[in-house]
Amino acid sequence: MLPNKVKDIIIIAAAILAVFIFVLWCASPAQAQGCSSVKEGSVKLEKNYGETPVFRGVSASGYMIVIFLNSDSGTWTAARIMPQNRMVMCPLDAGADGSIREDLEMKEEEKVEQKWQ
Repeated sequence: MLPNKVKDIIIIAAAILAVFIFVLWCASPAQAQGCSSVKEGSVKLEKNYGETPVFRGVSASGYMIVIFLNSDSGTWTAARIMPQNRMVMCPLDAGADGSIREDLEMKEEEKVEQKWQ
């Protein structure tokens, strides 16, 4: 039979190993999340969906956010580029009915009218 101190060390070591394995299991690689190189992702979005970048900006969290849009079909994709690796782009969301607002200065009546359409 093992002394109590050895048992405690084995239990602590097993707990540390379990936490380590759990962290590795949860931290899936970028590819598994749909991430790709910025170049590869941009080419894929243009080739498969006809989407090109129409907006980019830096979020309050320090991420570069890029919006891709197919102005003919209205499909769009939002992607995030992390500051730690500016060569990798990860999709955030995508959708339909996207458009670019040509006239940002709308009259009040137009705003109300559009709200109910």
